[in-house]
Amino acid sequence: MRTTATKTQCERLNMRAGRTGRLFVLGILLAALAIASGQAWAEVVTYPAPPGETLSADCEVSVAGQKVDVYTARVLDPPFAGKEWDFGGPYSFANFDFSGSVVVRIVSKRSLANVVIRPESFRIKPTKSFLCRGDTGVTQFVDSTVDLTDLFDFGTEPAKHCSYTYHDPYPGTAGTGFPLTTSSDPGMAVAGDLSPWFARPERPAYVFPNKTTAYPNGFKPLPPASREEIKLGNSWAHQDDGQNILFADGHTNFEKTSACGVNEDNVYTIGDNPMGTVGAPGVAAPASRTDSWLVSDGTGAPKGTRCFPADTIVWVDGEMTQISKVVAGAMVDKPAVTKTIMSLQKTVCSNEIEELVVHDDGASWERYDISLENGNSLVVADSHYFLLASGEWVSSLKLEAGSKLQTLEGAVTIKSVVKSATPSTGTVYNLKIKGGDRYLVGKDGIVVRDW
Repeated sequence: MRTTATKTQCERLNMRAGRTGRLFVLGILLAALAIASGQAWAEVVTYPAPPGETLSADCEVSVAGQKVDVYTARVLDPPFAGKEWDFGGPYSFANFDFSGSVVVRIVSKRSLANVVIRPESFRIKPTKSFLCRGDTGVTQFVDSTVDLTDLFDFGTEPAKHCSYTYHDPYPGTAGTGFPLTTSSDPGMAVAGDLSPWFARPERPAYVFPNKTTAYPNGFKPLPPASREEIKLGNSWAHQDDGQNILFADGHTNFEKTSACGVNEDNVYTIGDNPMGTVGAPGVAAPASRTDSWLVSDGTGAPKGTRCFPADTIVWVDGEMTQISKVVAGAMVDKPAVTKTIMSLQKTVCSNEIEELVVHDDGASWERYDISLENGNSLVVADSHYFLLASGEWVSSLKLEAGSKLQTLEGAVTIKSVVKSATPSTGTVYNLKIKGGDRYLVGKDGIVVRDW
């Protein structure tokens, strides 16, 4: 069941984030999460309203977290009222200068359904979307009867229509919840990129604390830990490099560590500390009023990151090698032949393998047998991303007969994809690529990502 909220609820910061399965839309605030990774803070100069001008009661504007005066223009006062330059005001103005790139946040009490961005010759169209381009398992939620920012949730399958996390304000079974209010600490995380500890429709979760062969203790959120140890606890939305986080004071920043909340609280875990623990929404809850806990909607229990079984063929140093026998320092490489697409080979090959990632925690995984029309085959554990001949990255969960997979020599066509009736067990492997994210699997050298 879906209900609606008033515009005041949807367009003000002091509303509550919703329960898993019933998430409030943050309206225009989430547009700030679309900023590019690693965006640096720009220099911003704001200008106060001229003396005697009335501040607008309709909207608020901030630039890079700095509030800007918004004042009204008296276009409906004599002698202007009823003249040819009366275009239906009242109008509001906000003045500021900046260098570089900034996030402009507008909170309006009036409907923004018919907003126009000028000059119109630039053809910039506002969009209302809660999808991340890297989250391929989601689609835009459509309801023609209402505006997207008026919705209380995303229908009966919310995880398929939202690519962001929200602070969980609910008490769980403990009986104490901590919703966000206007008096909340401005450093509280309101929303952000997807948590590494929650599964997605086409991507399993990391198993806390994401132990690997190179880092058997898992992630460490703060220096003196290495950059690679810190990345193990970051969102995968930006290849573990960091996450965009929206804070209670309205500013958004690309944070290089998940321990970016109040007093270095980890925004993806429970507990007032940089490490914390994981839990299930509706059962667990934030530890205190200053404990941010960003959760995903309708994801179910974490499964763990899987990739390929031990005997999967990968192309390393120009030869076919079982993935379980790959060593760090080797190079992704497949010898060129007459049909080799040289531009693709240049992109994929000659990148160093930074680490053989081993998952031997004993957890079960779903087995998918992919048969190709040329007689070759491949086994995938749970989910992995493949490059299609169309240039699109697609999860193995969406592959089907007729799908064309990209190799260095052209496309190979899938004959069948069969999911095993029972889960499998055993160690599975992935390759972590230094300076890139692609390697080649199977005898054909099919292009896949390392995440």
